[in-house]
Amino acid sequence: MTNLTAREDEVLAYILGYISDNNYSPMLREIAMKFGFTKMRASQLVDSLVRKGRIRKTSGYRGIRIK
Repeated sequence: MTNLTAREDEVLAYILGYISDNNYSPMLREIAMKFGFTKMRASQLVDSLVRKGRIRKTSGYRGIRIK
């Protein structure tokens, strides 16, 4: 697997913790609010995590899944 940037690592840790606590994934809006950036930036980071094989996306607004 490809190495993650520091920001990607933070976002992945947040997603893992969120799923552990809530039994469902966060929305892009929730990721953006947590880190103080736009929903577009959250989408870019999630897409990067998908490309690097750390998560996968399914349809729906809570469509982030852990590999």
